[in-house]
Amino acid sequence: MKAKKLFLLLATGTCLLLMSCSTSVTVSYLKGAKYDLKKYTNIAIAPTSVGSNVPVFYDRKVDIEYDDVSAYRYSGYNRMIPDEVASAFSSDIADKLIASGYFNVMKPSVTETYLFATNYGTRSFEKLASQGMDALLVSQVSFLDESERVYIGDEIWLRNPDYVSGSSGKEYISSGKRKVTIVQTATLGITYKLINVHDGSLITSDTYTDKIRHSITADPDDDGTELPSMENLYMRLERNYVKNMLSDLVPTTVYTNVTLMDNKPKNAVASSGYDLVKRGKLQDAYDVFVAAWQKDGHIPSGYNAAIVKEAMGKRKEAISLLQEIYAKSGNSQVRAAINRMKLYENINSDAEEQLSDR
Repeated sequence: MKAKKLFLLLATGTCLLLMSCSTSVTVSYLKGAKYDLKKYTNIAIAPTSVGSNVPVFYDRKVDIEYDDVSAYRYSGYNRMIPDEVASAFSSDIADKLIASGYFNVMKPSVTETYLFATNYGTRSFEKLASQGMDALLVSQVSFLDESERVYIGDEIWLRNPDYVSGSSGKEYISSGKRKVTIVQTATLGITYKLINVHDGSLITSDTYTDKIRHSITADPDDDGTELPSMENLYMRLERNYVKNMLSDLVPTTVYTNVTLMDNKPKNAVASSGYDLVKRGKLQDAYDVFVAAWQKDGHIPSGYNAAIVKEAMGKRKEAISLLQEIYAKSGNSQVRAAINRMKLYENINSDAEEQLSDR
C-alpha cells in the first residue's frame, strides 16, 4: 500500500496490541466499503432535509389515570427534533468523511450555495462539477414516529412506622399509589442518495430505519412535570446511521482479538513468550515461540509464533508458518487459523483494490 494511504488506516481507529487480562494479541485487516467509490472520491454533501411526510407532533400531555387518580406529564418530544436530527446528520457525515482521509469533501454549508434555487437540477450539477466534485450526497429524514405509553402496576406498600414486632398491627400499609412506568419509543428513518454530478445518474442509495426505547418510573401524583427529553433517543439512532453509512462508503480497519494456544504440553523454552506478549514485546515473543517450535516441534509455540507474526502485520509469513506446522501435525486448530487468515487476506486485498488508482 502506498504511504499516502496510511492516513486512512490511522483515521479509522486505534489498535491496542495487548489484552492485559489474557494472553491475546489484536490482529487487523482492511475491510472494503459496501460500495466501491474510488471513482467518486470528491463529494459535495447537501444539507439533510426533512421529508414532507414526516408528521408534526404538537406539544401534548401524557395522561395517567387509574382508580380515582388523574394526573399527567408533559411529553418529552418537541417539534424541533426532526430539524435537529437533520442538521446533525449532514454535519456528522461531512466530519466523518473528512476524517477518513478517503474523500475530498465539500461541506453542507458550501454545497448549499451551489444548490440554492436550482433544485438539484442539471445546472447545480454543472456548478458542482466545475468545482472538482464527482458526486452529490443528498439525504433526508424520511420517517419519524414517537410513542409514550403509561403502564399502571401494582399498588405501592410502605413499611408502617408505628409497627411493633409481635403486635397485631400491620407491618406494611398502602401508600394509596401504584407503580407507574412510562415507556418512550423513538422511530427514525433516514434515506440517502449519491448522485453522479457529471451525468445525473444514481450511484447508490439506501435507507436506515430503526427504533429505540427506554423506560422511566414516574410518581403519578407529581403533576405538571416533564418526561425526559426524547431528543437523545433520536440522536442515538442518528449516530448509528452515520456509522452504517461510513461502512457503506469508506474502507475501514477491523480489529479482532486472537487468543494464543496454551503451553500444553508445557515447554520451558516457550514459557517466557507469553509474558513478552503481555509486555508488548512482540518481536521478542515471536523469537521465543519460533525457537521452541524449531527445536522441539512444540505445536502451541509454532501456532503462537504465527499468530504473533500476524499481529505484527506479516500475515503471508504467518500463513506460510502455519502451513508448515499443519503439514507435520494435522492439528485442527492450526487448520482453522489458516482458513481465518486466508479469509482476512482476501478481504484485505479487495479493500486495497478500492484504495488503488484513486
